[in-house]
Amino acid sequence: MVVSKLVDTKSSDDHAVLRLAFNRCPKLRREPITAALDARRVGVQTALTLDYLAAAAPAYLTSTQQAKATPDWLDNAIRYAVEPVQGAASCLIPVAAGMGKTAGYLTADYLHQTARTLRRTEAVPDPVWQALVTHHHPQDGQQLGDNAERRGKIDQAIAFYSGVEGEIPNWNVAGRLADLLAEQGEVQELRQQGAGNHFAAMRLADLLAGQGEVQELRQRAAAGDRSAAVRLADLLAEQGEAQEAIAVLRQPTDAGDWYAAEQLIALLAEQGRIDDLELEVRAGTHGAAARLARIRRSAGNAEAKKSI
Repeated sequence: MVVSKLVDTKSSDDHAVLRLAFNRCPKLRREPITAALDARRVGVQTALTLDYLAAAAPAYLTSTQQAKATPDWLDNAIRYAVEPVQGAASCLIPVAAGMGKTAGYLTADYLHQTARTLRRTEAVPDPVWQALVTHHHPQDGQQLGDNAERRGKIDQAIAFYSGVEGEIPNWNVAGRLADLLAEQGEVQELRQQGAGNHFAAMRLADLLAGQGEVQELRQRAAAGDRSAAVRLADLLAEQGEAQEAIAVLRQPTDAGDWYAAEQLIALLAEQGRIDDLELEVRAGTHGAAARLARIRRSAGNAEAKKSI
């Protein structure tokens, strides 16, 4: 006998009853359930608040239906949704916030599985996305952001990713947030994010370099922004200002930035500044010894060929 793993339904009969109750659910009763099912479909795992249901449910009603709704329509809909159906589970399951208090609502597992199939290609209404942005729990932010991004809801994805919290930084979220902001050209938002998000600082430096904003790159590099220093050095080198580019790269290199060190060593090698490379080897700069050794091997091979 196969034992069901669902925590809130006990038999196929219960499943059928629950599905029938939802399918036959009348207008002004069905909408909060649908809003809850769509929320779970796009990543919500925590209990949905009444505020969310109140904001999202009207999106599934026409303007006329909304106008004709009685003031107690939501209370009636919630009562219907949490009432066990013929002894089976209810469509929505209340989550306690203490004695006699409700923190929010979960969807019945079987109903979620059914709706996920039936509503797979149904677009989540824009007001529902906005309700999720306003009322979601930060714990759901990464999943919601990923689902919003995959559905082309970039503004909402940015909002979800921006709200992700945790004692340990989530670098996957930070990277996606920075990429989306850069793709949208959100320079000001990248400036705000850059202080605590290394990826945002990198994307901001890329955008500023692409716009030729040398002055801001100088200011940010002087303030210790390593990404700005690297991109500024690139611009200076392209403009023939190799000496200044080398000076700009030395600050983040000395601060331990390996990427800046690699750029510095590559620039010195490109400029044929062997004496400076030797100094960097003595300073222990990352990559200097390996690059100098390659240059000397190449020079030795070239001399050997000449003598043949």
